[in-house]
Amino acid sequence: MKSLILREVVRITIHIMLLFSLFLLVKGHNTPGGGFIAGLMTASAIVLEFLSEDLMYVRKVFNMRHAGYFGVGIMVSFLTGILPVFIERVPFLTSYQTHLHHLPVLGDMHLVSAAAFDLGVYLVVVFVTITIIENIAGDE
Repeated sequence: MKSLILREVVRITIHIMLLFSLFLLVKGHNTPGGGFIAGLMTASAIVLEFLSEDLMYVRKVFNMRHAGYFGVGIMVSFLTGILPVFIERVPFLTSYQTHLHHLPVLGDMHLVSAAAFDLGVYLVVVFVTITIIENIAGDE
């Protein structure tokens, strides 16, 4: 039996949770947060959608049947850890930084590899968590 109240509450809160997850991901390499907690927040939003709808609906909407995203997350995290070793001869997982000046529309930008590492961790956490929950919930 589906709860109308739960479905409507999830319909409103899922967008807020996903937006907050994006905020945690973007701000995480300089402040508390990052890829792990942002991934857990995204996964919990999707789990709430599992609870309010059926499993087939969530599979169709979020299209989570691609195990390759997990591999992409692992590769992004690994490459951001190993590339500074070859570029600057520094230890593994040392954050690489660069400045881009006078970009059209964006202006000056400060880029760090920790943000890319957080993105890889985010992908791994989201897809591993959802795969585990989906396998538990999929036993019909």
